[in-house]
Amino acid sequence: RLFADAKDTLLNAESSKQIAQMQTLYEAEKKDKEIQLLNKDKELSRQEIDKQKTIRNLFLGGFSIILAMSLLLFNRYRITRRLNARLDEQNAVITQKNILITDSIDYAQRIQQAMLPPQEIISNLLPGSFILFLPKSTVSGDFYWVYERSPYIYFAAVDCTGHGVPGAFMSIIGHNMLEQILDA
Repeated sequence: RLFADAKDTLLNAESSKQIAQMQTLYEAEKKDKEIQLLNKDKELSRQEIDKQKTIRNLFLGGFSIILAMSLLLFNRYRITRRLNARLDEQNAVITQKNILITDSIDYAQRIQQAMLPPQEIISNLLPGSFILFLPKSTVSGDFYWVYERSPYIYFAAVDCTGHGVPGAFMSIIGHNMLEQILDA
């Protein structure tokens, strides 16, 4: 009995020792698994945080680019508006000057037409004649002239150098010189 008790005690002690070792081993494995789970959770959390940082940085970068483009476009719009306003002012000045120049040229045309003899006088002096007067510009360096000094009729078709206003001045000078020559 003593032997059986001693054997049981030894077996119990050995079993207890083995159970304690197994329990320690089990606890250690359990803690290792918990540590591994915690490390996995920590890694997943870190990846999630990195993903959120990347999304945030992309959003901020995109927003910065859009803001920069908006500012650039707004600045270009302001410059364009300012330039268009300046062009409108210059266009108004040019239009006003064009009106003044055109009015001046039209007035010069009326003066030149007054210098030319009327068709009726030419028809009376030279029956069966006609005048084809087609100036290149509004005013012209070309003119025709007729003068009667009995028993002669003097007629000239003159092409002065130049067209436009300079030619018109030349035609006035030519007309006046013809008049002076025959009045002298």
